Amino acid sequence: MREVESSFYTTAGWVRGSFVIPTMRNFVDFVNQPHDYFKLKNVKFPGIEPIVPFFALQRQSVILVIPDRHEETLRMTTLTGDKVERDVSCAFMSGFVSGVLFVLQDARVSDFLMQRHSFFYLRDCSLYLRTSRQADIRKEIPMIVVNGKQIIGVSEPRIM
Repeated sequence: MREVESSFYTTAGWVRGSFVIPTMRNFVDFVNQPHDYFKLKNVKFPGIEPIVPFFALQRQSVILVIPDRHEETLRMTTLTGDKVERDVSCAFMSGFVSGVLFVLQDARVSDFLMQRHSFFYLRDCSLYLRTSRQADIRKEIPMIVVNGKQIIGVSEPRIM
């Protein structure tokens, strides 16, 4: 087993915690398990001091997952066949994330999204969040997992 500490952007804001994943399990496959909750340990909430040892996070409240570890086992794709990279942006209620999406060579991005599980990953990402204060823009994030059920839409090519 391995722990993968991650930041979760949810419908209620940011949460940090760790997944416990079998050593050889693909990260995105693990996130796409058919359960209603993510089981997290050592959870931190913004502005709250104590660490919560266990927290069940409702899966559909998660918009984005940003894992701290970026080893190749997290970024493995489960697509079989010839793949191509597509530069895309995914819009959600409070911003958008841009990055590279792997799709099958003859597939359109829209076809890929309709045939996939809820969560998919982008690599080489930029993140733009509208906040009550100043816009938060982050670039050079190696990998972000996106909940396809929480996005408004997808553009090709990327916005930023």
